[in-house]
Amino acid sequence: MSAVIMRNLLIGFSLLMLAPSATAATASTSLRDEAKGYREEGLKSQRYGDLEEAVTWYQKAAHLDAAFAVPHNDLGVVYERQGHAALALQSYEQALTIDPNYLEASANLGSLYKRLGRFTYALPRLTKAAVLFEQRGDLPTAQRLYQEVLEIRPDHLEALSGLAGIFERQGERDQAVAMWLRVAMLYEQRAQFEAAKAAYERAVAMDATSVDAVTNLASLYQRTGKRDLAVLYWLKAGELHERRGDLQTARHYYERALKLNPNSAETLANLAVVSEQLGDRRQAVAYWTTCRQLSSPTDPWRLRAEERLVELGVIKAGSAYRRHVVEQEFQTNIQTGRQFHHVTQERW
Repeated sequence: MSAVIMRNLLIGFSLLMLAPSATAATASTSLRDEAKGYREEGLKSQRYGDLEEAVTWYQKAAHLDAAFAVPHNDLGVVYERQGHAALALQSYEQALTIDPNYLEASANLGSLYKRLGRFTYALPRLTKAAVLFEQRGDLPTAQRLYQEVLEIRPDHLEALSGLAGIFERQGERDQAVAMWLRVAMLYEQRAQFEAAKAAYERAVAMDATSVDAVTNLASLYQRTGKRDLAVLYWLKAGELHERRGDLQTARHYYERALKLNPNSAETLANLAVVSEQLGDRRQAVAYWTTCRQLSSPTDPWRLRAEERLVELGVIKAGSAYRRHVVEQEFQTNIQTGRQFHHVTQERW
């Protein structure tokens, strides 16, 4: 037998071997297309409210293509509407057996387990589906599923964090801040301080005027031994209350900052100002005096303290105050000289 004949026989044999596979692929595609057609008929029937006919079409689609998960999920939805919970569960589970990553079926199954009170089965399904829908960018569905999780377990941290992140992405600031605060407080109760700190910081980053976020963060920093940061946030808390006119609370937070750092000229100055506003001249003078004593001659707080002590009639003038007056006069003279030079140039 010649080499050419042998080669042609081998090629023919190869084609015969490939033909069944190609035919099977074509048949599979044809079945899927036909099954999709049945499913479309089922959707039409469902939209018109004919659920029995919809079930018939979905069953045809499912039987025709055993690898087609979608009609099983559709059957689950219809069975739920008809009140056939057991059949719905079976359909959703079959859809997930065919395609374990079928998000809609997983979410539907979780929601049905929840309605049936089978919370142990519902929670992992709902949580996983919510996370994946969020990653997909379907925020409304993710939000609904997270809320279902919280209806089962209000302290579910993953769901709370997920909702906070969704509110943040959607620009719903007040709801996001409130949710981050809930997350932070739960972490703090569980002694997970780093996670609590991160959640409080998210809340403050979204709303620097949130008294609860700032105050709780100050308290957490103090509790974990981060003194400088605690002082910073107690001052912020005091300033927020001062702006709101709640001077007693402002003084309370300034005093907490001072207790952590008795040498802080800024804290002493804030306490002095609030004391003046409260009409407590004796306390204001004491704070201004201490502020002056602890500040260096070049410290702006030293000047502020001396200005107030002069105006309150406690001292005639301090070194920083006198230097400030001289500098002001000097700058005034320079400005006057420039103005004179400008006028004479224009005139001559």
